Amino acid sequence: MNIEEVILELRKSLHQAPEEKVKVMNVANDILKLLTSELLKRNYRNFDVTIQGSVAKDTWLPGGIGISISLLFYPGIILI
Repeated sequence: MNIEEVILELRKSLHQAPEEKVKVMNVANDILKLLTSELLKRNYRNFDVTIQGSVAKDTWLPGGIGISISLLFYPGIILI
């Protein structure tokens, strides 16, 4: 196997399957919705919940998925 063949095989192994990508994004979005809903139930306002890391950048490797979620609270939050 020459270097070009090795590179081609490596590139194939680094691409996520479309169905895996859809599943990961569905789970990430479900988590965002759940966190947002629970924070609102607890009277939190002025916050952002976002997907971060390799999932957000679409750079995660197949089979090695970790979903990073960021919660950002802005000043002036009143807890009841």
